[in-house]
Amino acid sequence: MKKIFGFSLLFLASVLMIVGCTITTNTTSTTYNPPSGVTSVEAGVSGATNSGNAISFDYSLINSANNVPIATLGDLGTGNLKITIRITSETTVHTGTVSTVTKVTGSSAQPITLAMTLDRSGSMSYDTNLSLEAAASAFVDLMGANDQGAIINFDERVVLDQALTSNKNLLKVAITQESVSGGMTALYDSIGAAVLTAEGGANTRKAVIAMTDGGENSSSTHTSTAELIAYANGKSVPVYTVGLGLSTGSYAEQVMQVIASGTGGVYYYAPGATDLTALYDKISSALRNYFTVSVTSPVTLVVGTQYTVTVELQSYGSITKVITFNFTAQ
Repeated sequence: MKKIFGFSLLFLASVLMIVGCTITTNTTSTTYNPPSGVTSVEAGVSGATNSGNAISFDYSLINSANNVPIATLGDLGTGNLKITIRITSETTVHTGTVSTVTKVTGSSAQPITLAMTLDRSGSMSYDTNLSLEAAASAFVDLMGANDQGAIINFDERVVLDQALTSNKNLLKVAITQESVSGGMTALYDSIGAAVLTAEGGANTRKAVIAMTDGGENSSSTHTSTAELIAYANGKSVPVYTVGLGLSTGSYAEQVMQVIASGTGGVYYYAPGATDLTALYDKISSALRNYFTVSVTSPVTLVVGTQYTVTVELQSYGSITKVITFNFTAQ
């Protein structure tokens, strides 16, 4: 479901565990207020990195009322964060400490590797395709010099029309050439291909943007949301999803919400094709306005071992959302 949390929001914990372990959670009855003027938020996570036992990961907060990134810490200070780690062979939950929560904005943001999947199925009209191309091209214009992008067009076929590059002209050509069109919707396979592409990028921060105006009906490699989410998490790539004109509360929209939520991305709703450019601009802003959370592991991390990070957000004493992503200790 969509990552919407009540008027009071608390970062409770980030649980690190060996893959396959049971997630252990802590609860609290403390109430915290969100930043001023925000009634509910969505959140996105970019995967963790480490230097020895010093771990960091990026966290973006988005005002769900207008999809605008929240650029102030508000009540999300270090005192409101707890880090725990559980090892399979142990019964004790080890609690670590948050060192810093640092706001990152604009040009200070780390470069990102991003793959976009663009729906070209039969339900996409000529005018809608033009709006999509304009929005995606405008997004490319906002890329930094060291960002990398890739373009995947899909209907029932999934085509990588442009591999990862920092050349904006090449990306725009791939956006406008529409190599496939008119077929059914292999949404899951397109996301899987985008995740694999982004994983191979040179930048530490990676993401996928997946846009569709309809539901999945043609994938053969990735055939369920659960499998797709596990695949993306295994490669530490969050998926940001865009639902174009999907009926509110429909199954198709719920699928887009679940994929975003399950991979540490964010779901965005575009009522119509003309809304896409403004929405893609907000996605770009969200990727460049985030908080870097630094923590110290209370146990020694083993180089080469993959860990699963679970970020839990809590409101009024009960956990309302769990976001997971993976990283391999360096």
